Amino acid sequence: MIIVNAAQIGYDAELTATTTGGSPLWMNIWSLVCTLYFAVECTLRIWTFRREFFCGEAWPWNLFDLLLVVCSAADFAPFLYGDAESSIVLDALRALKLLRIIRVFRVFRVIKQLSNLMVMIADSINSLLWALVMLVIIMYVFAVCIMTFTSDWVATSPADDPVVGRIQEAFGSLGQSFFTLVVVMLDGVDFADILEDLLLVGWMPFALLMFFVLFTNLAVLNVVTGVFVDRALEAEKSQREYQVERALKNQISFKKQIIHLVAKIDSNADGRITRDELHAMLEDRNLSAHWETLGLVGLNRKLQADRLFNLVDEDSDGAIYVDEFLDKAGFLRGPASAIELLAVQSECSQIRKQLRENRKVLQRLVETLLTEDLQLGKGQVRTLSAESLDPAELNL
Repeated sequence: MIIVNAAQIGYDAELTATTTGGSPLWMNIWSLVCTLYFAVECTLRIWTFRREFFCGEAWPWNLFDLLLVVCSAADFAPFLYGDAESSIVLDALRALKLLRIIRVFRVFRVIKQLSNLMVMIADSINSLLWALVMLVIIMYVFAVCIMTFTSDWVATSPADDPVVGRIQEAFGSLGQSFFTLVVVMLDGVDFADILEDLLLVGWMPFALLMFFVLFTNLAVLNVVTGVFVDRALEAEKSQREYQVERALKNQISFKKQIIHLVAKIDSNADGRITRDELHAMLEDRNLSAHWETLGLVGLNRKLQADRLFNLVDEDSDGAIYVDEFLDKAGFLRGPASAIELLAVQSECSQIRKQLRENRKVLQRLVETLLTEDLQLGKGQVRTLSAESLDPAELNL
């Protein structure tokens, strides 16, 4: 509906520009139908979301839609005022009617790619403004320098010389000099003619303009473009929706590649990987390269392959199924993450704690046995205590 309404507005403007009879009745009726459609849609969203419509995460888009619906009241003008061309109110409503074309920007809300581009441009405005400030400073310096040389030359040259007229037109004032440098930098004019005129003025203004063109086109504009693109990419990556979407796409792609790899390793196509098939993969360069391109841990020897097989094969049935491999594939990809290191550290702490408790239990047990042995008088034994007990003697 948004695209159809935008096309209708453009066609209406085309008819208004090419004909003298104004917009036809069917065009006004269709415009009214679109206005009623968007008004009902906005009303239903206000009724549904209530306070969230004005204070929620999407409040800028909601207020934008509400403003467009209010501005669409101009669609009722042909029915209220007819063809009264002299009506001041009608003229104001016609101007307000042109704002409806802004509704086409609502497509950005639906299409995520367009929304990401808009966010990237908006977040790059700050860098763009400072880049423009730098360009203005550079152009100001060159404009003042070139204008100084040309003004001195014009003052000592005959007024009827056509070159003098062209020089005054290009560098007669600071504003004219700015405009000339802008059009030269943006290839809006063939600066070869300007260079020929400046060469008659002197080699210094000629060299200044040549250096300005080379410096701005080869250095400044390329650097500004690079900064703008880099800032835009950073802005895109910082968007939460982009990160979630990218992570989901990566997970789906990784899962498909793992399934494809397992199908290649599974030589007999029985839906599982045996230890021999994993060893055979090490001898196949293509499969080994495919394994490494997925970012999985490297398997250079059969010992590593056997260790990996034992870790993945939790049920110890001598085979790795696709589901088992998919569950463990994420942990085999790349270096250990911070949460994985934290989990290992936590498990080690629990093991150390359990060992200390077992040591205390064994110490109390040995001390109890020694005490009972001494009371019964069953021979001499060496005295042991909790402080002198060596953990190595208890095989801890």
